[in-house]
Amino acid sequence: MPKEGIVVKVKPYRQILGLNLWNDISTRFMASNAPIISTILPAHKKTPVQLLEVEMNLLVKHLIDYVMINLKL
Repeated sequence: MPKEGIVVKVKPYRQILGLNLWNDISTRFMASNAPIISTILPAHKKTPVQLLEVEMNLLVKHLIDYVMINLKL
């Protein structure tokens, strides 16, 4: 990514990135051999089990809402 791209696309997210990571990104473009000291975690991916849990939670919530409305609790 060119330096202009960093300014336009990444700079607005610098608060989310954190000060250390933002400093690493800035330093890397000023001195390409500079080491990165921030911990970079892999992207989080939802597994099918996690998706199933979300769907089950929604189903239970809707069931509770249905029972509460019909029984007027």
